[in-house]
Amino acid sequence: MVWRPSVGDPSPAPGTRTHCTERGPQPANASLKGVVLVAYSWPRCGDRFRTPRHAQGNNHVRDIAVIGVGGVGGFFGAPIAHNAGGDGAGPAQVFFVARGPHLNAIRTNGLTLTTTDGRLTACRPCLATDHIEELPPLDLCLVCVKCFDLDTVLLRLRPCLHEESLVLPLLNGAAIYERVRRRISTGTVFPACVYVSTKIAAPGVVEQIGGQGAFLFGPDPQRPDTDLGPLCAFLEQTGVKALWAEDPYPAIWQKYIFVAAFGLVTAHLNKTLGEVMADDDARALLHRVTSEIVAVAQALDVALPDGIIDDALALAYEYPFDQTTSYHRDVAEGRNENEGDLFGGTILRHADALGIPVPATRSVYEAIERRLHPPR
Repeated sequence: MVWRPSVGDPSPAPGTRTHCTERGPQPANASLKGVVLVAYSWPRCGDRFRTPRHAQGNNHVRDIAVIGVGGVGGFFGAPIAHNAGGDGAGPAQVFFVARGPHLNAIRTNGLTLTTTDGRLTACRPCLATDHIEELPPLDLCLVCVKCFDLDTVLLRLRPCLHEESLVLPLLNGAAIYERVRRRISTGTVFPACVYVSTKIAAPGVVEQIGGQGAFLFGPDPQRPDTDLGPLCAFLEQTGVKALWAEDPYPAIWQKYIFVAAFGLVTAHLNKTLGEVMADDDARALLHRVTSEIVAVAQALDVALPDGIIDDALALAYEYPFDQTTSYHRDVAEGRNENEGDLFGGTILRHADALGIPVPATRSVYEAIERRLHPPR
């Protein structure tokens, strides 16, 4: 059951986002992955988004790799491999990079994707491997790894890229593009964010459990004139849903504000979303952290919509009371590989560079780090 505010509190009808009146009600993005939050808000209707269109009909995207074929990578990789001839029978070659039992299952039986609308897609890539070094020079690369693996993966990926390569980093974070560009100087890298909730239901099987099943992307600041024709033709051919934004950063930050603030506060207090929102002190802390993240975004000249703080907090009411975040889960289990640097580290670095005080975020993140790395 979805937890709602008490009587008298404003809340949308179940399953809708009523503030998106220009585009009609939007489905809520509740996740069913245990109690781990993995889905996020669709962009606000006031922003300028459109389905990308191409001016040229030729498709020169021939060699495609999906790096990190987990939930997100599998969601986008399956239709690409299925519709582009990933098994070598069609015009394109599709390569999957995965690991562990999931990789073994893909090698043996291929990858199966089930979606919330009942579709089932089965595919076999040309190659499934855990060695990026086995890949050929790539025309298109979807990077779908966890943030703590990103730098290592990019160093290994670099020899596979050339001047015409197109890179789509489909990770959650406000500074992912900048991190990629520190490691990758060639090709075109599109700032992007993802709107899908997925899980690995079993080795070799990926299940969509929420979200719109699309990604949003925008121009590479270093190569803004890159021809979108081949990429857009390829996306249309494979049935992958994408939105183009001339300025993708408001959407990227809208999503990041929600996941970072809730990730930090749930991990720090060891509380679910419902417990945070039901506790006056916890909710006040969440408001302070959210406000500080918004202040950093605004100092970076990100054009956020009015009411972004209230909107971010209100999203919690669209999830079950016992919903939590993956960062909370990782901290509770003492995992050193987690999203802490993506959330707390990113904000502290931006705040220090901009001279913006973020005392609540700093206190929360440093307390979490002390818990994970107690002084000896």
